Amino acid sequence: MAYCKPVRNVRIIPFGATAVNVTWDSTDNEQRMWEVEYGLRGFYEGDGTGTTVITTTNSYTLTGLNMTTTYDVFVRARCNNGFYSVWTQRSRFAIAGIDTPDDENGMTLYPNPADKEVSIFVKNHAGDYSVDVVDMKGRIVKSQTFAEVGENAPMTLDISELARGTYFVKITSGEFKAVRKLIAQ
Repeated sequence: MAYCKPVRNVRIIPFGATAVNVTWDSTDNEQRMWEVEYGLRGFYEGDGTGTTVITTTNSYTLTGLNMTTTYDVFVRARCNNGFYSVWTQRSRFAIAGIDTPDDENGMTLYPNPADKEVSIFVKNHAGDYSVDVVDMKGRIVKSQTFAEVGENAPMTLDISELARGTYFVKITSGEFKAVRKLIAQ
């Protein structure tokens, strides 16, 4: 019997004061397109009250959201065999009305504080990235590279082995350079 496997690990990453980036993990090589449906808290997928978008990458940025409003989002895959996966479980998020730290380079860490992993989100820049996590004594305690990261795509950094405390995340890509404070819990 042919079918399309569901996506997993839906993540909501705040992006400025009125946007979020929705990302997920693909579970099947046959998945080439995805549907993202979002709307006000309490709507049900397919009931006609949400907004549906189609994307060919496993992330999508929702823009023009209202501050202090709670939203729900669902994601499903569209496979090459013509089948659809089931919708993911409801993911709920709110736009708190607090802009994320966003300088001219547009780098955001989320969540922060974090305990297992942190997503690094760089606005309007694609390329290869080098990431260093530096402790308060200036020692590099973790380094990682990310190759061929697409524009506005998140990078996930495992911080589960870091001791609780304050660190700095330094990211570079060619001429692009940014530093953000990270609190590991």
